[in-house]
Amino acid sequence: MLDAALSVLAAIRDDRPLPTAMIGTTAGLARPPRSARREVGRVAATVAARMRISSPPFGEPAPAGPDILVLAALVAARRDPLLERTRPLVSPPGSAWDVVLRDALVSRAALDPQAVPSLRTELRRASPLTGVLDHPDPIRRGQSLLLLTDRLLPAADGYRLVVSSWAAPPDDPAQAAWRGWVLSRFWSGEDHVGFVLDVYTAARVRHGFAHDRRIRAMENRLANSGPDRETEAVADFWRPLLSLERDRKELLRQYSDLREYLGALRYVITHDGASLDGGTP
Repeated sequence: MLDAALSVLAAIRDDRPLPTAMIGTTAGLARPPRSARREVGRVAATVAARMRISSPPFGEPAPAGPDILVLAALVAARRDPLLERTRPLVSPPGSAWDVVLRDALVSRAALDPQAVPSLRTELRRASPLTGVLDHPDPIRRGQSLLLLTDRLLPAADGYRLVVSSWAAPPDDPAQAAWRGWVLSRFWSGEDHVGFVLDVYTAARVRHGFAHDRRIRAMENRLANSGPDRETEAVADFWRPLLSLERDRKELLRQYSDLREYLGALRYVITHDGASLDGGTP
């Protein structure tokens, strides 16, 4: 499976479609040859540059471990039905390079509709950074939250990566709900309230039009059919900003670039009122 794993990593490096293979033995991947380790390092550097993070990422110089090759081999065999019955175990990530490379692999493979469903779930569980930037598997939510607070936010490049990612309109309700869940736990304290405000500032400055368009669509949906999972998720994302406006207005005013957000707050109020009324806006 070494060749299959390296082919997947090469596709990640070159931003090409991921190749496929049948599952085989992965025993030899635990002690890969030096050439394979060098290739992992080259791919890691390319991925870091693409994500606009430092090399090494988050100030952690330890290299990626051999499990990256095992994970890459699983990604190569992602469509093999045999993976429903047996597959090698992947240990939790160690170094920052592990964290970054796992996200590069999993964020691509999890989108393959032909991948073995249970493998997609396991891949997501093996990549806490994918959980942070997209949304975590429910049983790994604590792992992703720990990665966010202990390793990403204290590092300048990790902080920028998350702010930039979370400022964009969420791709789906699960992503919006996850971000709202985290922001709702951060806004009232002192440790991470600056992060909350930076996310909302970047959202308005960089993606204000797109967010406004999404909010208008949710307002129409709410008026026509009442609250649902999608309208709730958008409200979840903006609700912590409403809490800041109500309870920490002086702090909010220190962020002079955070403007034109009252439409989002009105939407949250309307949504929550509709939910309390049983679906009638």
